[in-house]
Amino acid sequence: MPSPGSEGEVKALRRASLQTETPNADKDGGGIRAGGEPLPSRGCHMKGKSFFDWVIDSMPFVAGTLLCSTVFIECLEIIMRYFIEKPQVWTVDVTEYILFLVAFLGAPWLLKKGGHVGVDIVVERLSWRTRTYFNILAAAIGIFVSGVISWVALAETWASYQSGILVIKTLSVQKYYFLFFISLGYFLLLIEFGRQFFQHLVSLRPGRGGN
Repeated sequence: MPSPGSEGEVKALRRASLQTETPNADKDGGGIRAGGEPLPSRGCHMKGKSFFDWVIDSMPFVAGTLLCSTVFIECLEIIMRYFIEKPQVWTVDVTEYILFLVAFLGAPWLLKKGGHVGVDIVVERLSWRTRTYFNILAAAIGIFVSGVISWVALAETWASYQSGILVIKTLSVQKYYFLFFISLGYFLLLIEFGRQFFQHLVSLRPGRGGN
């Protein structure tokens, strides 16, 4: 026979579990907050990262490593120019190329984190549902623009590869390298905009959003 103490412990555990349950939650773990904003749903989250998430999350590390390398390059140039008096002619070009890569490698990750500049003075005063419609519209525009630029850049990449066009500077580089990274960056933006588009659509399902 269980002792009274053990029965009291069972009741206490039941009360604690009830307190941790989310109010207004549906069977998938979703629901609605008091302000009408949808609660996250367990059904919308994967147990592990997708391949695309791994690619996107690796971008800031690559971009950060490249950005740190520019510091090393500039320090090397200062030493070579002012202390050894043998300036290097390649440092400026390499730094420019790296900054170009950083911009297109980091943009998809920044979009995923919501770090891009946004003017939300008016939008923040709207209801949650109206804001979601605006987010859907913005994501749709992003899909269209990213798709067009990615496709045009990819076509130009192939044309530049066939014609062998060079970017003539101190260090001459094949032009299709730059065009390829433009196409890649906008392709990743296209996928991220598409994910956000469908996420906002799912949040409008009955029982997951505001009025």
